[in-house]
Amino acid sequence: MGGTEWVTAVAAIGALAAAIWAGITARDLYRVETDRDQRSEDDRRRAQATQVAAWIVIELEADADTPRGVGVVVHNSSDSVIYDVEIETSAKNGRTPKPIRMELLPPGDYYLREKHAHPRGWTFARSTEEVLDATLRPVTTSRDLRVQSLTFRDSADLRWRRTRNGELVGVRDDAAPADPAH
Repeated sequence: MGGTEWVTAVAAIGALAAAIWAGITARDLYRVETDRDQRSEDDRRRAQATQVAAWIVIELEADADTPRGVGVVVHNSSDSVIYDVEIETSAKNGRTPKPIRMELLPPGDYYLREKHAHPRGWTFARSTEEVLDATLRPVTTSRDLRVQSLTFRDSADLRWRRTRNGELVGVRDDAAPADPAH
C-alpha cells in the first residue's frame, strides 16, 4: 500500500468518526430540544391550575380576636373561570365537614363559612373584599383544620387535584390520577 492510499484510508476513517460524532451530537441535541419542548408544554398546560388554591381560615370579629367560625378561602388568580370545584376539609376531633361544591369559580378570592344548618353545610361563596365586618385569619399551625383536597376543571377542560400538602396532580375523568400534560 502506497503513501497516498494510507492518507486516503486515514482520511476516510477520520470522516467516518466525524460523521458518527455529528450523529451522536445531533441525537443529544434533539433529546435536549424535545425535553425542553415537553417541559414548556407541561408548564403551559399547568399555568392556570397553578394559580388555584384553598386554605382554612378563622373568621374573627372585626377589631377583636373573638372567633365567629371556621371557613375556607378559595383563591383563583388566573384570568379564567374554573369549573366543577370540590373542596374536602377536616375539622377538630376527626370530624369531616360536608365537601364544598361549586359549579364555577371566577377569578378572585372567595370565602365560605361552615354553616351546619345550611343544606350544603357551607354558606354561599362571597368575595373576601365583601367581608368588611370580620378578619379572616389563615390557620397555619393546626393539623386538624386543613383542606384535604381541592379538585377542579380548568378552562382547557383538564381536571386537577391539589393535595393536602399542596401538590398539584392531573386527574383523569375516571378519577385515576394522571398527568394531563402527557
